[in-house]
Amino acid sequence: MKNLLIILVLLVSVSSCRKFLTCNDAPISTRSAVVGNPLRTDGYYVGDPHLDYKGDTGVTMYILYHNGTLMYSGHTGSNCDDYIITLAKSMDQIKKSKSSWGNFHIADTSLKIEYWEPSICGCPAYLLNGKIINDSTFILYHRQKKDPDGETFNGDIYQEFHFHQFNIKPDSTNPYVN
Repeated sequence: MKNLLIILVLLVSVSSCRKFLTCNDAPISTRSAVVGNPLRTDGYYVGDPHLDYKGDTGVTMYILYHNGTLMYSGHTGSNCDDYIITLAKSMDQIKKSKSSWGNFHIADTSLKIEYWEPSICGCPAYLLNGKIINDSTFILYHRQKKDPDGETFNGDIYQEFHFHQFNIKPDSTNPYVN
């Protein structure tokens, strides 16, 4: 009986590790080029300052490209111009990181942003819904996290983003967003 219990525990352990060893990323939609100029794409958008999980103050930054691609900075310090220059100089590394990339879609004044974030096993996808206020301001009001295993988590947010014109812009070519 004791051997049967050990075998059963081993089988359960191995089957749970199988999922861990075959990590997949949650899917995001295919990008589509922006029609017209509902949002400026000759710089970057910065959200209101907020605290990260470590208690540090910073901002979220999105770089939008006219082809529908976006670069996601995550939570960064408040000197975004210097950060963009650093990004532009390290594009070889950034192009290897799926969690730096995503896409966005615009329909009238609705904005939908999708991107990946790093995780232990597979990248979850984040879907953000918002509203375009004008060509240099948008508000994000809903966030959905899709785990690679299909689970979803929803929540309301409120983040206002403002445009900052900047001539240096990293290249949007990457192997993840098509």
